[in-house]
Amino acid sequence: MDHKLSQVMESLNERHIEIVHDLILSKGVDLLELRIDLLDHICCMIEERMIAGADFDQALNKSFELFGNNELIEIQELTIYLLTQKQNKMKKVTGIIGIVASTLIITGVVFKIMHWQGAGVVLVLGLVSVGLIVLPLMAYMDWQGKKDNLQKATSTIGYISAMILTFATLFKLFHWPGGNMLNYIGFATLGLIFLPMFAYKRYKFAENKLLSIALSMIIFSGVFLFWTYFKL
Repeated sequence: MDHKLSQVMESLNERHIEIVHDLILSKGVDLLELRIDLLDHICCMIEERMIAGADFDQALNKSFELFGNNELIEIQELTIYLLTQKQNKMKKVTGIIGIVASTLIITGVVFKIMHWQGAGVVLVLGLVSVGLIVLPLMAYMDWQGKKDNLQKATSTIGYISAMILTFATLFKLFHWPGGNMLNYIGFATLGLIFLPMFAYKRYKFAENKLLSIALSMIIFSGVFLFWTYFKL
């Protein structure tokens, strides 16, 4: 049981809390975090009434009467709306930073080819922005949108690999120490952990298993080719 409910459980037993939880769920509240918060709040209300002398059933009915018939589902709808607004703002911010970072990288590459001053600074700003801001934000939003633990793990490892390879590229471009090590770690994480998990997930849910295997093999060969080119 959640730590927040430990004090409530001193006067409400496990069965009482299950009854309250099931009643909240029956009202249409299926958002887990909101359900836990409401459970905590309503249990506290019930406890106060029981301390005042009411039995559990009376305290339960009185506590839910305060919310009305549709209040709980309206709270959930408002919560989802606010979360959606927050996610949309985060997506816009991530998109803007991503466009700026990409522009900086392209500009830095052009400056470096033309041997113009400022190429190094521009490239560092672009790659660091991608590695420390854009990819972590994208990973967070992607992680939030997935419910399956395997999908969450696969997504997280994929973004971590991308972050490591971003800094490997930065270190290699400027011949900083540790570039080769980051390169090996990034490709090892990508090829030995992410790709097998990705392939397994696609194979598990794919209608055409053979096509799924072929796609995974093509991706793996592409990564291997890129790693070989990078090493050479």
